[in-house]
Amino acid sequence: MWWRRKNTRKAKKAKSKEDKCAAPWCRNERAVNNTGRRLRLCWKCRSRQLKERHPVTYVLNALRQAARHRRVPFSITLADFKAWCKETGYMETRGMEPTSMTIDRKDHSKGYSIDNIQLMTHLENSTNGAAFGRGEQNAPKPDEWDSQEPAVEAAYVCSGENPF
Repeated sequence: MWWRRKNTRKAKKAKSKEDKCAAPWCRNERAVNNTGRRLRLCWKCRSRQLKERHPVTYVLNALRQAARHRRVPFSITLADFKAWCKETGYMETRGMEPTSMTIDRKDHSKGYSIDNIQLMTHLENSTNGAAFGRGEQNAPKPDEWDSQEPAVEAAYVCSGENPF
């Protein structure tokens, strides 16, 4: 419904050629830093450029933003994170597939620190997060999913009656 649309921030469109982002395809207004100086690119293009040129810094910033959103302490430095990524091979194995790696905290009562993070697959992390969020200590493992009984009887679903 149009009145329940999510509030998302959109970049301002440039009003003049001098205010336009330097990226050839972009029409957004150039970004302004905290001292008031106009930058060459808009914030969206600067973020894209950081992701391409410095992927470890980009991932660390995303992790820091997630910690800030969750109001969790964050004490990982860039040098420590680069060493951890090289040691674990995180940058080569990260992605969006269920078998790709993601970063998880070992102890959820503590914040993000270099000794409190570990690698997990997305699938393991989602089952771990579901168990931690609901307070269930014995969440089913992915290999146990097929052996569990369905939550709703098939005959009840196929009967055509409205359950509500």
